[in-house]
Amino acid sequence: MNAIQKEIAMALIAVVNDDPDYLEMMRDLLEDLGYQAFFCTKDSGAYDAIKQHRPDLILADIRMERPDSGIRLVEQLRQDAEMQDIPVIVVTADIFFIESHTGWAQDHNCAILTKPFLIEDLEQLINKMLPGA
Repeated sequence: MNAIQKEIAMALIAVVNDDPDYLEMMRDLLEDLGYQAFFCTKDSGAYDAIKQHRPDLILADIRMERPDSGIRLVEQLRQDAEMQDIPVIVVTADIFFIESHTGWAQDHNCAILTKPFLIEDLEQLINKMLPGA
């Protein structure tokens, strides 16, 4: 592993999702890929946790406590000068969202990952979105 790969592998990733099974899977997966991670199970506390931990990347579900929880979180992050540049991967199984929000995702420096996803697709997208990758 070269210095750049090691730096990327040690990146801190925030995972925002209200599904405990998904969070357990992501914990194992990100650990296996060599990433550090922290988890937010409610969108209501996600912003504060992200502000406190300053992750290198955020994986956020769209639908949690509210149907637009992920959108609200991204909007809030993009309005904060200290966090507006953190890359976000929006993870969703909502085909309607994917079809109707492609422009929104681009405007907000977000990538969209469709559930279910392949591990290889997640890893490739993480590497693409991480700063310095």
